[in-house]
Amino acid sequence: MSGPTSTNREGRRRESDRNRIERFQGFAHQAVWRRRRDQLRDPDLILLDLRMPEMDGRQFLARKKETPAAETPVIVVTASDASDLEEPHLQKPIDLEHLLNVIAETVRKESQGN
Repeated sequence: MSGPTSTNREGRRRESDRNRIERFQGFAHQAVWRRRRDQLRDPDLILLDLRMPEMDGRQFLARKKETPAAETPVIVVTASDASDLEEPHLQKPIDLEHLLNVIAETVRKESQGN
């Protein structure tokens, strides 16, 4: 018998299936987003300009020491004087090959624990 009641049940079942699929897709999307967000929180290297709109690079370096990223290596890229910083720094304009060499050297040192 396929009267109005069985049609309503089938419609509700399809609606319920769609809701479950949408909820699953929502959970999957959230899991992917959390993973990406967590990856962004743990960078391998930070390229930092000393002149930034919200806070300057020196403020960033001071605050970074109080975060989980405290051990993340930093390379300062700036047109300002950075000779007082312990971090490696490059003066703008930057030669791309030189930047890549400094990045490779910094990552190599970090991987060796220096």
